[in-house]
Amino acid sequence: MRINFLGTGGSTPTLSRDNTSLLLDLQHSVILVDCPGSVSARLEKLGYQTDQVSDILVTHLHPDHVYGLPSIIHVLRNREKPLHLYGSPETIDFCLRLLQLFSLDREKIWEHIRFVKLVPGQSQNLSPRLKLTAYQVKHHSSSLAFLLAENGQRIFITGDTALDGDLLAQVVPLSVLVHDCSFPSTVAESLPALKSKHTNSLELGQAVAGLPVEILIPCHFMSELGFSVEDIEKEIRANYHGQLIMPDDFQVVEIA
Repeated sequence: MRINFLGTGGSTPTLSRDNTSLLLDLQHSVILVDCPGSVSARLEKLGYQTDQVSDILVTHLHPDHVYGLPSIIHVLRNREKPLHLYGSPETIDFCLRLLQLFSLDREKIWEHIRFVKLVPGQSQNLSPRLKLTAYQVKHHSSSLAFLLAENGQRIFITGDTALDGDLLAQVVPLSVLVHDCSFPSTVAESLPALKSKHTNSLELGQAVAGLPVEILIPCHFMSELGFSVEDIEKEIRANYHGQLIMPDDFQVVEIA
């Protein structure tokens, strides 16, 4: 399994970090998680073609997670094989309206897209071996986290969320946890509105310490707020001593 980080930044792109988006390459399935910006160009930079994407998971309807969807659907306008789009009912309804605004609901395009609405706790088999389960997270009414399980490997991707220790305890053990870690605790204290909807590095390290998580990958760095990723790493390491990967844009992580 390969996790490709198309972007690792927060809601405001910077020169070094675009909005957060992931591509999971499981050989039989190529799964895109969130659709900001020029996804097709970023896929090509990592050696993929847009047409290889089999499934798209949209965590929620905020602009930095979905504004590139019309572009990727337009690129795939002549595709004939199915493309599955998963999200909460609120997210899927929003995506439908967004595509309609760009006249991308024409029958030729629409007929190959399968819109799948998931509610928290619902599971869906993406392939005979790959199971997707949705979980509610503390960010927006449309927000879902996604657990992907195959052959004993379990990858949990939270999307944007305030920390929820009860949820983490529910989904472990995990092979990989990709978790919102938007800023250090020092920044969080000065931004109470953001703190209520995102996770800071000190509390993430405290929450994951002692849990059966093989690899922790923090993401969604709001680096436009003036901190360094080293600040985040230091706070996580104060409590968590397992395998920690601090991803950059276009970084590829191989999972054995």
